[in-house]
Amino acid sequence: MAIADVLPEALVADRVDVAAIAQLSGYGLTSDRSKTLGRDAFHAFVAANDVPFRSPYLAQVAEIEDHAQRGSEELPQLVAGYAPAATYPATPIGRSLALAAQIIGSKLGTRVLFVQLGSFDTHTTQKGTQDRLLADFAAGISAFYADLAAHGSDGRVLTMTFSEFGRRVAENGSRGTDHGSAAPVFVIGGGVKGGVYGEHPSLDALDNGNLRYTTDFRSVYATVLEQWLGRPSSGIIGPGFTQLPLLT
Repeated sequence: MAIADVLPEALVADRVDVAAIAQLSGYGLTSDRSKTLGRDAFHAFVAANDVPFRSPYLAQVAEIEDHAQRGSEELPQLVAGYAPAATYPATPIGRSLALAAQIIGSKLGTRVLFVQLGSFDTHTTQKGTQDRLLADFAAGISAFYADLAAHGSDGRVLTMTFSEFGRRVAENGSRGTDHGSAAPVFVIGGGVKGGVYGEHPSLDALDNGNLRYTTDFRSVYATVLEQWLGRPSSGIIGPGFTQLPLLT
């Protein structure tokens, strides 16, 4: 499940429809709030065999929308009994992590949850933006794991961060930095052996103005796929990526 307004490309699948839910209160079809196009009318439309211009494509779209509509009815009921045990910050990442904890604590069987924080595209005035975003991240994750721990779930949840790009080292003319080729990845959770994996980045050995990475991000993915999700990684990211000793 993606806790987002738009389904991220990372969760686009060939044979599975992944839900993108920004918040429970806004999850549903517009027709559900219409006096003329209510739930019953929509279900009848999906089930009908005499709809004009019926085609296999229309049937598939209608079926997907029907599943989404029924899910929007069921999900709030399934998580309604969960009581948060932490105070989350009133930030977008705080609200997203609160919903993630609610879904995890309700034991719905969801294996992967996606939340997002941005934007780190700091071409201008980077320091203030970085300070704010990293503080939001720290406060949200702290509340998230406090909540999980209170419900006995912290050891069964692994959090991994990723970004689309890194930043260059040198400041540009707008008190920011431009796109670079290396970035940190955080792996957090009860099963993680803490520490720095790979060499600490050096400012004395740059690659054309970029930090030199010493850990391929696909090694992190391979480790999580194999050791946490229990899935072979070679068919997803290709063979040959060394796994890291970061999980107990």
